[in-house]
Amino acid sequence: MNAEPAVQMSAAGRYETAVLFGDQVHVAGMTPRQGAAAPPRGRIGDTIDEAEARRLVALATNRATAAAEWATRGEERPSFVPLMLTVYLVTTSGFERHSVVADAASDVVSAWCGGRLPARAAVGVRSLPGGAPLEVSLVVGIERRPAPGSRGS
Repeated sequence: MNAEPAVQMSAAGRYETAVLFGDQVHVAGMTPRQGAAAPPRGRIGDTIDEAEARRLVALATNRATAAAEWATRGEERPSFVPLMLTVYLVTTSGFERHSVVADAASDVVSAWCGGRLPARAAVGVRSLPGGAPLEVSLVVGIERRPAPGSRGS
């Protein structure tokens, strides 16, 4: 399970933080916000070094997995299959280690999904909402497992 509690998160605009549709959960972009505090500001490769960027990516990814868990709270014992992970990074023009920073997100998702990895994109951008230095978006599939003692177990 996730290090973040599966609680409903409020969106920063007119959208849902996570949507369950059929056997997939689509999670909106999550920033490295802790509680009600605004996410840190800065640019990776300038005011935010690589190690701090990886820590912030892991924090945002934990928020994304918590949102997926919240969206499936009525499901019986879902198992998550990582499908697509997108990591948006606000970087300096010379920063080229996007994949290394995004690996922190892959590590969180892999641990959460029993070692499975998603497809992934790491994208350098000029800015993000609220001045956040990064944002993580996630799509997971759901495998429903029967409860112990039920038919099919």
